[in-house]
Amino acid sequence: MADSTIDSSLVILKDNYWPGAPLPNFGKPKDGWTGSSHHNVATAAFKVGTKVQQYHENANSLGKPGWYEMIYLQVGTQGDTVAAKSLMIPEDATFTMQVTNNAAAGGAILGTGGVYAISAMTNAYYGWFWSGGVAPTDEIAGLDGNLYTDGNVAAGSGVDCKAAAGTSGVGTVANEAVLGVRTTLKQGFGTAQAADA
Repeated sequence: MADSTIDSSLVILKDNYWPGAPLPNFGKPKDGWTGSSHHNVATAAFKVGTKVQQYHENANSLGKPGWYEMIYLQVGTQGDTVAAKSLMIPEDATFTMQVTNNAAAGGAILGTGGVYAISAMTNAYYGWFWSGGVAPTDEIAGLDGNLYTDGNVAAGSGVDCKAAAGTSGVGTVANEAVLGVRTTLKQGFGTAQAADA
């Protein structure tokens, strides 16, 4: 099937790779998720791996209200320029808190560790990434709109990392044309609420 897209509001992510739980008393930063004092910065403003969970009303998009999770990570090697809605995966096959959109990177854990960039990012810089739950499109404009898919996503299917049109995207877990190389572990990192376009 040809490459396609799915609205970000129709994908629910599962954080089943990054260790730790969201901090119970830590909310959205005062200046928002993309504030210049902490997002896309050369020096980490928070501990790498910090997770925050918030409730999102989803009033202005296709999706339903629900919880979402953000995680603070570092950009590693770039494959393509990192933009809002770039699918990022762990930098390599060993555990790392660095993420990349380089389709040649990664290893056996690629099926479980997908996050999305919420804005353009600079190589080796730190920032927040959408890592779980519904897409907070009302709070983060950069997440609103279409995510790339491999054209095989069905309603209710698990999603996994894929390469689509030269850009990282998602496809069904059962499809073996994964981004990079991984084992046959088919846990996936999210669920599609509808078929792709």
